[in-house]
Amino acid sequence: MPDSIPSRALRPDMPFAQAAAEALAGHLATLHVWANFLSQPDRAHEHHQMRIAAKRLRYALDAFAGVLPEEATACIAELKALQDELGKLHDLDALFLTVEQAMIQKKTAHGKHRNEADRTRTARQRVSLETLLSAIAAERDAQHRRCMERWADVLRRDAFAPLRRAIDDLAAQPALCANFVPPQVEDSSYEK
Repeated sequence: MPDSIPSRALRPDMPFAQAAAEALAGHLATLHVWANFLSQPDRAHEHHQMRIAAKRLRYALDAFAGVLPEEATACIAELKALQDELGKLHDLDALFLTVEQAMIQKKTAHGKHRNEADRTRTARQRVSLETLLSAIAAERDAQHRRCMERWADVLRRDAFAPLRRAIDDLAAQPALCANFVPPQVEDSSYEK
């Protein structure tokens, strides 16, 4: 599955409002596609893709804020909170994998110990890693529940309704912002 839903027809010559509508609709649709996997706790990659989709939508809202009504950009805070929750989930997923990998390495090195002290130290380390892994898994489950609750709340409140209306308005009236000139940002990506 691609990481994002491509905009159907972005062209350099299209009106800014129409380009905004296309881009925002694509990012919002992508967020909803990845959100379909949120109820499946073992889909860490898809949860991370949902976080990235929320971030892309948030940045697009920032970029197009000049042509959007204020109520449409109100969901930026909602996206930031969702992104934060999904980021914590991703951090726990990454930590779990790191500890699990350490356990595997300890297990493969198990037969190489020469004396009782080494075997005892290895056994203590294994128990410590198992305990840590169990604690991370419990916190990860709790964080996953928090992410699902936040997303359910977003859906229940229909938090993106003003954005969807703004996208529809922009798409229906592409000349609405024909004279809008996006703010210029100084390019500091290279030495002049």
